[in-house]
Amino acid sequence: MVPPAASLVDLPNSVRLLLFEGIAKNVDKSLKALSLVSHSMRRTVAPILYKKIRLTEFTKERLVALAQSSELFRNAARFVYVHINDLHDVSSDKYSGLFAFIASLKFVSELQYTDSPHRPARSFLRTQQLLLAINQGCPQLSQLGISFSRSGLYSAEKQVERPCDAEEARQATVIDIKNIQELNVEWTLDDAPFVDTSEAQLNSLISCSSLRELEVKTHWGDGAQPDFQLLKNAGALEVLKIKSAGPSLDIYAVIADAAPGIRRLEVDLRYNSDWQLPVAILPFTSDPNYQLFGRFQNLRQLKLSLDLEEASGDPLDDDHDFAWYLRCLKRRRTATQDLARICPQLEECYWIVWPKDSEGNAMEHRFKIVAQSGSERNPENRDDARPIELEVWGDRLVQTYLDWWMEPHHSDEWGEDLPPDTILHPLDLDNGFLGYRLSIVDHHHTLKKKYML
Repeated sequence: MVPPAASLVDLPNSVRLLLFEGIAKNVDKSLKALSLVSHSMRRTVAPILYKKIRLTEFTKERLVALAQSSELFRNAARFVYVHINDLHDVSSDKYSGLFAFIASLKFVSELQYTDSPHRPARSFLRTQQLLLAINQGCPQLSQLGISFSRSGLYSAEKQVERPCDAEEARQATVIDIKNIQELNVEWTLDDAPFVDTSEAQLNSLISCSSLRELEVKTHWGDGAQPDFQLLKNAGALEVLKIKSAGPSLDIYAVIADAAPGIRRLEVDLRYNSDWQLPVAILPFTSDPNYQLFGRFQNLRQLKLSLDLEEASGDPLDDDHDFAWYLRCLKRRRTATQDLARICPQLEECYWIVWPKDSEGNAMEHRFKIVAQSGSERNPENRDDARPIELEVWGDRLVQTYLDWWMEPHHSDEWGEDLPPDTILHPLDLDNGFLGYRLSIVDHHHTLKKKYML
């Protein structure tokens, strides 16, 4: 027996969601189910049942159901996920009902949209329809994710483009968006006939003046590429994440010029056409990029992808070379100490090491920068205690986050001692690694005492 409407209000959200999760899996059936209950019950259930809407199957019946959905259903939506994977869409108005539905969502705050990679021009045109729908409605939308991308995974499935679609895409008008604060966009720029229009549309998206957080994953060839100088238009930008699969470029100089006020910067330049990371100069203080980071006076979190091994003459020779892992770690730890000197707000620094084996896997070396307290200067409160050499710059201490290969039973493979200032990463606690990681902490406490005394 379904509880009366009054008691539903008093139930915890998790319980209410369990009551209705069965019909929530199917929009058509759940709409019919709601039509059979009282108006008061519908008003009670709808905000719970339709707070999150996932749309992945677009049969004729489903599209009709969306077009005929009630205002109560539309007004309940706060998060909407749309995934179109249509090999046979040849009509420009097939999905018009879907985009009209999106335009009618008055209270949606987050929208994630993914389109098929099989027919690029048709996918691009649908993406344009989405942007028009957002501009026509969605007044409270602040988080937007768009995936218009074709990876190698789909290359064999790519369909022959219809000339009329390609020409329509080439002549499409660039659509500007407004009021979006968080944007996550995955985009492909290649040799398609409409590449100039596609490039212009991507540039328009990343230059939205209201952006506070931007994540861009791009694939491009030797022609068009994103113009990150346009980030100057986003004066409130605080978080910038870039994943690039294009030719190597002087990305750090561009960002330092366009967005020096950001608080978090992540740059992942793996899988580019050169198949290598940009090579840094050592010592890192001599690298042109080093001085650029001094312009990020508000930077707190930093992720870098730079090759420090070529300058060291220390390439990877064998898989699972733990001694090489440790040498890479120490190189980046020293570079992090250098960065801590010129980035006064820096709290965390991650370095991508790629590849770490013959299979093309990567790893991250992670560091934390903290103010050096009196207890850290003299942990044992002894007169002869002193700070660890090369770990402190001014009043700041660089600590190393633990990783799996630092477990004590690998110690015979390191070749030298690990940094003594090693700590547990907070995410490791969340991911359930507490048990064996704490054993490493105990192990390194002994090392730390050895180095500090």
